[in-house]
Amino acid sequence: MLRSMLRDLRAHPGRLAMTLLAVVLSVAFVVASWVFADSLGRTAAEGRARDDVAVLVSAPDRPFTPAQRDRLAALPGVTAARGVVTGRAGFVQDNGKIGEIYDMHRGGTDWDDTRRFSLVAGRAPAGDGQVALEEEAARLGGKRVGDRVRVHLAGGRTRDLTVTGLFTYRMLTGGVPALALPEPAALTLLGGGFAEVELDGPDAAAIAAAVRAAVPGLPAAAVARGADLAAAQRASAREGAEDIRLLLLAFAAVAVLVGTLVIANTFTILVAQRTRQFALLRAVGAGRRQIRRAILAEAGVVGLLGATLGTAGGIGLAHGGLVLLRHAGEAMTFELTPEAVAAGYAIGVLVTVLAAYGSARRAATVAPVAALRTDAAVRRRSLVLRGTAGALAAAAGAGAVLATVGDHPTNTDRVLGIGGVLAVWLGVMLAAPLLVGLVLRPLAALTRHVGGTGLRLAVRNAARDPRRTAATASALMIGVALVCAYATIGASAEQRLVGDIARTVPAGTTILRAPGFAGSLDPGVTAAARATAGVTRTAVLRPVPGTLDGAPAHLRAVDPGTLGGLVHLDVAAGAADPRGGALTTYDPLAADRHRVGDTLPVTLADGTRLSVPVVGRYRANQAVSGILLDATLVPGAAALAPNLILATGDDPGAARAGLRTAFAARPDVLVEDREVNMKILRQAFALTLQILVVLLGMGVIIAVFGVVNTLALSVLERTREIGVARAVGASRRLVRRTVRGESTVIAGYGAVLGVAVGLGVGAVIQHLILEVPVTDAVVPVGTVAAALGGLVLAGVLAAWWPARRAARTEVLAAIAAQ
Repeated sequence: MLRSMLRDLRAHPGRLAMTLLAVVLSVAFVVASWVFADSLGRTAAEGRARDDVAVLVSAPDRPFTPAQRDRLAALPGVTAARGVVTGRAGFVQDNGKIGEIYDMHRGGTDWDDTRRFSLVAGRAPAGDGQVALEEEAARLGGKRVGDRVRVHLAGGRTRDLTVTGLFTYRMLTGGVPALALPEPAALTLLGGGFAEVELDGPDAAAIAAAVRAAVPGLPAAAVARGADLAAAQRASAREGAEDIRLLLLAFAAVAVLVGTLVIANTFTILVAQRTRQFALLRAVGAGRRQIRRAILAEAGVVGLLGATLGTAGGIGLAHGGLVLLRHAGEAMTFELTPEAVAAGYAIGVLVTVLAAYGSARRAATVAPVAALRTDAAVRRRSLVLRGTAGALAAAAGAGAVLATVGDHPTNTDRVLGIGGVLAVWLGVMLAAPLLVGLVLRPLAALTRHVGGTGLRLAVRNAARDPRRTAATASALMIGVALVCAYATIGASAEQRLVGDIARTVPAGTTILRAPGFAGSLDPGVTAAARATAGVTRTAVLRPVPGTLDGAPAHLRAVDPGTLGGLVHLDVAAGAADPRGGALTTYDPLAADRHRVGDTLPVTLADGTRLSVPVVGRYRANQAVSGILLDATLVPGAAALAPNLILATGDDPGAARAGLRTAFAARPDVLVEDREVNMKILRQAFALTLQILVVLLGMGVIIAVFGVVNTLALSVLERTREIGVARAVGASRRLVRRTVRGESTVIAGYGAVLGVAVGLGVGAVIQHLILEVPVTDAVVPVGTVAAALGGLVLAGVLAAWWPARRAARTEVLAAIAAQ
């Protein structure tokens, strides 16, 4: 029996070609995602972490002097000590701006011969007037070895230096600097001391104890073993890689789901076409179990072959992506693990076998008497049970959704609502065959008067087997629904967040910030902004290094009474100003950790502990976010570098013009209005949507191949019908039109169903996340139009080969078939 099925598979390889392609694409997506994430994790872990430092000592408040470094070097067990200078620095790119990939506040450091630096071009800086640039920053800035660069320093100072080399950087803490200077120049230009001292020696624990004994005032966090810091760096890299893996695999799961539907539909059609073959095998003694096992073995062979090709393709795809990143200047390490290969084979074989199981069971029920039939046929099961199940699931889901449409949904409401939309989606998929009749019967009636013979036949062909049409269209529907759902959520979130900026930041407020949203302004910018002609009011927000409840937190100090008129906070509870306490952010997706009246246990970087009462809660936005602390409660707040300054005057336009003039020669200071921030936000959403569409595109591509597969097998199944039609006068052109029309009807039905489901799902989820009413959800017209038009075009293209094959059917051979 097994040999018979394998021989049949070899004799008709074309009928499973598209199934094989669906398996290959699904597996390739999974394996490529796995390998790419593993490679990123290994690159980050090996390329950035260091293991050549025994103990790292951080300066708590002011930098270590060279004398203090030397005293640390003389401690017992220390074999070498190196100071690490960190200071404000950044260089002007070819476009006249400061780079945004690094924090300019820590953008400069001193060069040494340790593993901190890996020279990739040129030579190390060795004298006055020389500088080395970080490789990625230099590439983005258009700088090469030998170029002259203008370096901006603290206080608005500048130096014109010569680039002698390019480097990559390995770190223990902090970020990657943009440039490195010889130590004497770094001490002179970047702050006059060492932010950290690296100590070498055989016994890290003994050295750490000696440091704490020699410098008793150091906070506990200021002395750390290098091995612990390196392990934390590697763990962070692995965690980031795992997050990327899960994100990519989530989209790969969509492709696998669509592939499963395509495979299941293919085997359903094949079982229908081979009814007489199974009946003859039953008649000569084959048992039901043998038939079932033979079909599952056939599916296993297809899955194994598809998994092999897909795994190889996924590895090649991931490797190609890494090569492109290398050409773009990223040092990437290729990593292939056994888990990635095992995942590919498990997905390929298991998905194919499971998708074919239902068809195998139906084939095993074919009676021997079916061998006497002249046409391939299987028993049509009633759609009542499936339709009823779909209606019940949709009704239950709709009820759950209606129960969560209040103004302020709780987390329980969100879980219930998401479960409800998924239930509705499942109900639509179950009821899809019934919906085929409801949609296509009126269309068939319409084609009696318009559209011609080809369209009329196409609609009838699509409507006469609703299960097949629904299964093919459902694969398309999933991809389109997800694209439309994400687009709806994104468009609604964009409108909400852009609207938040418009409501929160008055048109007359000018925003001063550093390049890069993580950057800090020079401390002198505050005084310069306040001294600008026309500026009468300013609010300065300074990041406060520290923790909340023992965990890192986004803390910002602001002078009380300065926010009014410059920003209108969307207050959820309590006061709109942090005077006497703190304003915490309100997050509808998070539990209420701190309410008005609670006390915040804040620990500053120097170990100072504060108990700050919560006086208000506000909804964060693109312009203002974080926990806002009364600056008078934070020791040394005035000395902290600001990262945001809001300013205005009696004549806001004149104040803005004055600020732009005052900082025209300062590329390290960006002078913006709210429109710029709104534009940046729109661009970010547009880019995110483009990425999502690309990631979801694989599922749509697989679904389109499913349309090709269904049409090709349908043409094969209707060979005799096509021959009869040709014999009574149907032209080749009419046959081609009919097949193309059927493909377009199926693709259009899937697109319409997907758009309807996607818009509904997106509207509900954006309400649960953003608390925007369902009726106020933004319909992404462009995305909807592209989905409908794109799938109709895909339907036409998908029909090219099946239509050509049908039109070339030999009339006499077709009539004699079967």
